[in-house]
Amino acid sequence: MASFRVYKKKIGYSVTAVVRKKGIPTITETFTAETKAKAMKEAEAWAGDIERDAYLVQKKNPEAAKQRLSDFFDKYFEHVGLTNRKKKTTIAYERWSRTQIERIIGADTYLTDITTAMVAAYRDKRITEGIGASKIRSEMALISCLFKFAIQERGYNIKNPVGSGKIWRPAAPRGKIDFLTEEEIKRLLDECRKTKNKKLAAYVSVLINTGMRPGEAALLKVRDVDQERKSISLEETKNNESRLIPLTETACREIMPLVANRRPDEYVFYSGEITPYLISKPASMFKEAFDSAKRRAGLDRITRHGMRHTAATHMLKNNIPLRVIAEVLGHKTLQMVMRYTHPDEEELRKAVNTLDGLI
Repeated sequence: MASFRVYKKKIGYSVTAVVRKKGIPTITETFTAETKAKAMKEAEAWAGDIERDAYLVQKKNPEAAKQRLSDFFDKYFEHVGLTNRKKKTTIAYERWSRTQIERIIGADTYLTDITTAMVAAYRDKRITEGIGASKIRSEMALISCLFKFAIQERGYNIKNPVGSGKIWRPAAPRGKIDFLTEEEIKRLLDECRKTKNKKLAAYVSVLINTGMRPGEAALLKVRDVDQERKSISLEETKNNESRLIPLTETACREIMPLVANRRPDEYVFYSGEITPYLISKPASMFKEAFDSAKRRAGLDRITRHGMRHTAATHMLKNNIPLRVIAEVLGHKTLQMVMRYTHPDEEELRKAVNTLDGLI
């Protein structure tokens, strides 16, 4: 830690800076200027350089301490793009998260200066800004990824401030699980057709008839729809495994007019400019219209993801095997399918009625 001694001269001031650090000899330097502030500024700048150099020598890791947060984020995203290890939607969301991290922690902050306490302060700041737990957890995970890249890929001898057990993270919210009855589906679609978004009804209908994730459907391109085989081929999915989804007659009636005589690279449900935010949150393009339609239908409880739950639940009610439902939804395990399938009240009553008469 540096200390400073200030002396008043006949003309101006002099400041003597003393740097004492374990493992290196004490270093002293004097700076003279017309004003006390100028002399102190020069002394502090010199002491900062000396302390950083001492830090580099002690850590034997000079490259890490030279990396500013903003510059290293550039290297991280260059690496991710080169290795193709993350989906485009994930990268787009991480780039948005980067702006928040740099805004609060500081783009010019050195990697070696980022501590667990600093990340904790970042977390608390985001909480006070009203950001949800899921977003905060994702942003903290990005900071951790950045340090893992520095340690594993660049060989930097630094510690991950977000490492396992080092810092508290907001609890992830339990996913809202709900589905629509047949009568509610009709009510919702009737209201979707009344919105200004002329493609909303087709979008919602396709979600219900295929079980696709809202984001998968929102970024669906014309080339993904096979008009002859009446199916959809998804190449980019959440689990990075392609899958084929047959289209029902209802889905065909909705989607085929939207792909006819259009270029293969055009989006089925969207004709505007796809911004980085829409790439990271594709289903948001329907949020306003969908929220308006569901309110008018008296279905405030349902979400766009609820269409996927609805598809899974109705397939199960029609005795479709779980392994087939898993294939349609693109799940690797049957446990995941069980989260999306729900017996309705009639089925629950039928189940408990079998107990009647036991006593």
